[in-house]
Amino acid sequence: LLQLDPVTLKIVAQFGDSLTQSLAINPATGEIYVSSGDGIEIFNPTTSTFRHYSNLRVGNMAFAPTGELWAAVWPQRGDVVRFNSKAKPEVMLHFSSPVDSLAFGMTGTKLEGLLFVSNNAGSRRLLPTELIMVDLATLRTVTVGRGGTRGDIVRTNARGQVLLSQSNQ
Repeated sequence: LLQLDPVTLKIVAQFGDSLTQSLAINPATGEIYVSSGDGIEIFNPTTSTFRHYSNLRVGNMAFAPTGELWAAVWPQRGDVVRFNSKAKPEVMLHFSSPVDSLAFGMTGTKLEGLLFVSNNAGSRRLLPTELIMVDLATLRTVTVGRGGTRGDIVRTNARGQVLLSQSNQ
């Protein structure tokens, strides 16, 4: 975990070891949840200390507007879990394709109440890459985009847009 100078982009400080591929900032506390080889760690930016949160390894995380942490399980990559107040994961969604990323629609936009899940067919291309929309009230899913090279990171913004990275764009 690196702290960068916002003007020069030089590294100011470095924290942790064996951190892997994802982080999510808890909007209520400002703490940074970081995936690691041992599961999920919580970094307190005020004290510059870590504490262990969960043993479950994850590839991507996002906080729901209601405050719960959701994550894409890794390396199995087919399940999306939600953590309860005791940091216990509950499988909320299962997909037959590898899940890469999740993003919640922002409150006050036309995407409110929705979750977007990207997946990645990888180099094998046995399954199409998809962008899936989930109604959080019912957990019903619908594919809203299919194809592309490698659906990776998905984000939503305050303009009610869904942004999805691909390997070539």
